[in-house]
Amino acid sequence: MEEIDRTQKRQTRLKSVLMKRYKDIHLILEEIHNIHNISAILRTADGFGLQNINLVYSAEEDFKINPLVSQGVQKWMDINFFLTLKEVVDSLKKENLKIYATGFTKEAVPFLEVDFTIPCAIILGNEHEGVSKFAQEISDDVIYIPMHGFAQSFNVSVANAIILSEARRQRLQKEIEGTYSKIEIEEYFKKWIKL
Repeated sequence: MEEIDRTQKRQTRLKSVLMKRYKDIHLILEEIHNIHNISAILRTADGFGLQNINLVYSAEEDFKINPLVSQGVQKWMDINFFLTLKEVVDSLKKENLKIYATGFTKEAVPFLEVDFTIPCAIILGNEHEGVSKFAQEISDDVIYIPMHGFAQSFNVSVANAIILSEARRQRLQKEIEGTYSKIEIEEYFKKWIKL
């Protein structure tokens, strides 16, 4: 009886999470190498309902995370690897996603002025240099988080949390709770129940 209750609770939890997942908002992480940053970014993305994470590394490297920081969320997410930023951006533009790169160009707009309710992808750059110039050029818009202290920018995992929090807020305001269809939810459920 206890085993049945646990199974039912697990199934209910899985379906509840899936109903709040977004298939139409992606993260693109460009050359982020710090294990703690990647782990924190994944955990935050999961918490805000993202399913799709795209990692860009110009050289093949082992994907490592800190399981204490990530809390194991990576097993529930779709994590894709790319050797070039162009490859991932081109594929997402074919799906009609608007591409936002973070950065500080003259044309950059404050992130609070950006519409995150449309299908979109957010490019976050590495810990030292931010996103590449190419990332800014290939994007539809460059966005930034206004700073009010001495530092020029937030840590990449903090910036991720701030931006995704706004994206989730905007979507909930428009009552966009999740964007997977019933059929897609059922497909993911069949995969997740085996994990």
